[in-house]
This record gives sequence, structure tokens and C-alpha cells, in this order.
Amino acid sequence: MAFYESPRLGTRFALTSLIAFIVIGVVLAFGISGQLRKREEQAATDHALFVAKSILPYEVTTRDVISPMDPTSDRFEHLNDVVRNRVLQPPVVRLKLWRRDGTVLFSDESRLIGRNFGPEDDLEEAFSGEPHSGVSNLSSAENIFERQRFSKLFETYVPLYLQGSRSGVPDAVAELYTNYAGIQQQINQPPCICCSCRSPDGSPRRFRPRTTRSPSRPSSSGASSSANSRPWQS
Repeated sequence: MAFYESPRLGTRFALTSLIAFIVIGVVLAFGISGQLRKREEQAATDHALFVAKSILPYEVTTRDVISPMDPTSDRFEHLNDVVRNRVLQPPVVRLKLWRRDGTVLFSDESRLIGRNFGPEDDLEEAFSGEPHSGVSNLSSAENIFERQRFSKLFETYVPLYLQGSRSGVPDAVAELYTNYAGIQQQINQPPCICCSCRSPDGSPRRFRPRTTRSPSRPSSSGASSSANSRPWQS
């Protein structure tokens, strides 16, 4: 009775409920965006680890990590072809091989080879055996050519152990750059806050289409074999 006697109370209740729903939606959206960012950045790091463990050890030689490679040599052309065909697949846009003193031994950007930028903390961390990754605004001196094309990249330093290496010390460090625009695009997609559309970690839930099974056809003798009664089974 009181509700019908006070229409304003019903309006106020509806407005309060709407505001509460919007606030909850915004909080959930920010939480999901944070989970998506973490997931995409971890995927970039995992890919860099894969490259350093499964591709580069079989292509880079001991001689390649002693001194900077000559960009005019056949050896550079060969390794550069391998890198462009097997490593620099979108969203990966750059590869650098580092010596411990901060010298670029190899890069698909040949103008960087032989330059020394000094040993930085992230490089030292990778040479200690621990990968290091993070977002770069490309303000460092080593990013002179990257910032001409990009505003932000995700960089990952990974220790590189060559085939037959037994010292336990990385032979070099591979640095891979991932275009952050692709990561940001995934984050900026309007998130669905419906529980049925997302997995517990906030990622989109993948649905499998149902398979339509055709009905069985009876045999001419009137008795159905198991193959005829279940045509989707071999």
C-alpha cells in the first residue's frame, strides 16, 4: 500500500537500482580489462620465450655472439631471412641480440648492429637467467628507430642458450618487441559482463557449435545394422 501511495518512492528506488547496476558494471569492466591486459602481455612474454628456446638456438652460432655481425655478409642475409620468416610475425616487430656489455650483435634493423648502449638493468637481469618484460615508451637511446614507427611497444628480454652450451651462463640475450597496438585493441573491446559469456579468468568463453546428426535409415531387410543406426560412428 505504501508503495502505491508514494510514487516518488518507487521512482527513487528504480533510479538507485540503476545507478548501482551501472557502478557494478563499470567496476567489472575495469577488472576484466586488467585481466585482459595481463593475459595479452603474458602471451607476448611466452612467445618470446618460445622463440629463444625453440628457434634461435638452432639458427644462431657461437661465432654470432662473439662480435657484431657484418650487415653486408652472407651470414647476416641468411640469419635475417630466418628471422623475418620465422620470428617477425605480427604482432612481433623487432629482434635484437645483445652482448653483456650492451652491444647489439644482430638485429633485423641493421643500423643498430655494432652500437653500444651500455648494460642496463633489464639486460643484466636477463643475463642472470631471468626474463624481463614490460611496456616501453621508446624513449631510450636504443629505440631510435622503433619510435619512428611506433608510440609504444612491449619488450621482452630473454636469456639465449645456444646448442651445446653447458656453462649455465646465457650466450646472449634476445630482445623481442611486440606491437602494443594489438594488445590495446584486445583491451579496448567492449567487455561483456554477463557471467555466461566469460570464463572465471575474464576471458571470452568459447562455444562449440552443436553437431547435427542425421537420422538413421532402415535397411532394406527391415533390420538396422549398428552402422546404419548410428551413421556418425565409424
